[in-house]
Amino acid sequence: MKWRRDGVAGFFADIPALLAIIIGLSIFTFSLYSAHGSYLDRRGSEDMARRLDSFAKEFNTNSVLTSSPGVYLGEALRNLNQSDVMELYPPEALGFHYRIDFQDDSGYANGYSTSFETDKMPSQRDVFAKSTSVLITEGTGRAHLARLTFYIWRLNP
Repeated sequence: MKWRRDGVAGFFADIPALLAIIIGLSIFTFSLYSAHGSYLDRRGSEDMARRLDSFAKEFNTNSVLTSSPGVYLGEALRNLNQSDVMELYPPEALGFHYRIDFQDDSGYANGYSTSFETDKMPSQRDVFAKSTSVLITEGTGRAHLARLTFYIWRLNP
């Protein structure tokens, strides 16, 4: 072992510098990992938002249910059930689960409030939602104002 004039052994002088480098690399690695995780979350959220918009547009223009975009046929909605919706829009083909809520706000006695859900909805943090106003027409010339809300979430959250 070689002694220096300041009383510190040679390799012991390098330990603080080595510790500073290790701490700096650890902080850098953690920051890089966190930034990459945030990027993946944001990219996944943007993808789900695009899927939600596409799904809502497809549903709002479905020729079986609508006479024109956003104008639903009352008879078609009355006859629609969970299995029909699952057949039209299977979650496995879409790549996500969904819930569709019709909230009839017209005040007429025979309302069209209904809901279709493919699976139990998880916590709100993992759910993407979109709401729009629609019209539901009846053969009698009545029109029901309704709120249509779409919720989607990943198949395997």
